[in-house]
Amino acid sequence: MQTEYIASGDYYIAVSEPKLLKVLLGSCVGVAIYDITANIGGIIHLLLPEPASLGSSWSPGSYATSGLPLFINTLLHSGAKKENLQAVVAGGALFGRISQQDIALNIGGRCVEKVHAILKERQIPIIKEESCGFTPSVLTLDTTGWQSEIVTRFEAQPVQISPHQPTSQEMKEAIRAITPIPQAALKIINLLSCGDYETSEVADAIETDQVLAAQILRLCNSPLFGIKRVIESIDEAVVILGGSHMLQLVATAAIDSLLVERHGGYAMLKGGLYKHALGVAHAAKLIAGVTGVANPGVAYAAGLLHDIGKVVLDQYFCLFRPLFYQSQDQSNSDLIDLEHHLLGTNHQEVGLLLAKDWNLPESIVQAIAHHHHPEQAGSHLELAHLIYLADLLTSWYLAGMEMERINTDALQSRLLFLQITPSQLPDLIEKVPWHTIMYL
Repeated sequence: MQTEYIASGDYYIAVSEPKLLKVLLGSCVGVAIYDITANIGGIIHLLLPEPASLGSSWSPGSYATSGLPLFINTLLHSGAKKENLQAVVAGGALFGRISQQDIALNIGGRCVEKVHAILKERQIPIIKEESCGFTPSVLTLDTTGWQSEIVTRFEAQPVQISPHQPTSQEMKEAIRAITPIPQAALKIINLLSCGDYETSEVADAIETDQVLAAQILRLCNSPLFGIKRVIESIDEAVVILGGSHMLQLVATAAIDSLLVERHGGYAMLKGGLYKHALGVAHAAKLIAGVTGVANPGVAYAAGLLHDIGKVVLDQYFCLFRPLFYQSQDQSNSDLIDLEHHLLGTNHQEVGLLLAKDWNLPESIVQAIAHHHHPEQAGSHLELAHLIYLADLLTSWYLAGMEMERINTDALQSRLLFLQITPSQLPDLIEKVPWHTIMYL
């Protein structure tokens, strides 16, 4: 039977169609509704309780207040009978100990409340529910018999061999084995991060690497960057986009081949590390623009590269414990603590070594080395804090790409450092293109 994953802001309705519908949930909320008699049903994947601003560009399916009524009406128009509808609700989790006052946020919990109110108004009974709490979940609906299942953590994979803590020499060899970022890309990242460059230098550096140039042109014309005209040459791209956007494109192209095929110890889905990195990059760029604490282009590059240490550690985890973190209760701990327990190091430490080996700019090095505990950064604390927040939001809203539990004990003070209030977060979340990233 074919499995259909429902992306955030989307829904899927099956009419007499054998499907296994799945939605992977962190802070998002999944609602399955079906009519057994009519053999019609589906799942909707909601991100927020309601639009954060009047000018929201997201689809109506992203919000409980607009998406759920739309979903129900579409079910009825497809032949379902209102009196036969039944609902299953999952998701809306808080990740870790947020704060004494839950920082007045709890977006998932408020989304669940909206779902309850709409279902009550429509007189649709909830026959099963596992919502809120502190763990991610998977909601599955088998349309052949309309059986639903909620798994409150992603399925653990069997341990294949005994854990082996790599020696210092083995770790160095593993780092050396990683295909480095192209020299042309490193040159451009350094040029643009310093801010002292001529656009002709950027174009010349890109054109020395045909593969990189082709990747950049592909990205220029992809939905992710939303450029309304077709760009056919690197010179044209540099002139039209400017330095900051070119930094984003170069960094994305450089990291693409490094992450996109990964599916081992960390990623939920093939390419999950890459999509998680894209989510963090876009969130970081947005936060930088709002707060003014960092250059948005540099923030984007740092977000894209923040987890490069995982590429090294994945060589070990994929051998003995695929999706290793899923079998552990990390509700009050950080992923890096688990990594250190199993391998004697963590992806921040290894990422630091890799970043220095590649001679990345110091601002990006500090973000890579300290994005879980940004207070510990030796410099560029603003960028490290920014990447922490972008990483956290992406772990909530792209939970199906890569499952990383991030400790939130200090979230309130870190928001304060960035001068962001909890009430600003929904608007930030709404502006990140989660849906586009999911479908790349």
